Amino acid sequence: MFDGSQDRQHHAGWPSPEVTTGDEITIRILPAGDYDEPHGMTGSPKQTVDDPDFGQLNYYVDAWDADIPFDSAPIESAHIHIRADDSGPSQHQRDLIVELPVRHSKLWPDICTALAKCHPEIKTSDELSSRLVPHVGINLYDDSNTIEITYRVEGDPEFRGCFVTLRDWEIAEVCMAE
Repeated sequence: MFDGSQDRQHHAGWPSPEVTTGDEITIRILPAGDYDEPHGMTGSPKQTVDDPDFGQLNYYVDAWDADIPFDSAPIESAHIHIRADDSGPSQHQRDLIVELPVRHSKLWPDICTALAKCHPEIKTSDELSSRLVPHVGINLYDDSNTIEITYRVEGDPEFRGCFVTLRDWEIAEVCMAE
C-alpha cells in the first residue's frame, strides 16, 4: 500500500524481472527513506451496492464481496469473492454463483469423500459432514468456469482450510492448507 501525498491509499506496483524455476530471490529490508517511484498505482475505491442477485455487494480495488445464503446441505451460507472491475460481476460470474448450490448438492458426495481423505483426523464422510462449518468461501477469479470453494472443520486445532477447485462443474483439485 502506498499513501504518498494523496489522502487515500493505492496499491503500488514496481517492475520486476521474469522469474523462473531455479532463480533465487533475495529480500532486503531497508530503513525508511528514499525509494523508487511506483511504476503504476491502482486506486483503492470502495463502494457498496444493493445487488438484485447477491444483496449487499462490497467493492474494493478489483473484487466484489458478499455474504449470501447457500442452500446446499450441509452448507447454509457463503462468503463470495468475485474478481471483477467496478462495473460489477459479469453475467457469466452471476450465473455460476446462482447455479452453484444445485451443482454442489450433486457433487457433495464426491467432494465430501475427497475432503475426508485429505483431513488427517477425520476418517469418514459422515464425520466430516457433521463437523463441517456450514459457511464456505467461494472465489471466482475470472470469467472461466473455475470456482474455488473453501471449507472449514469445527474444532480443528490447526485451523486448516480445505480447498476444492471446480472446473466445468467437475472436481479438479482438492487440498488442505494450514
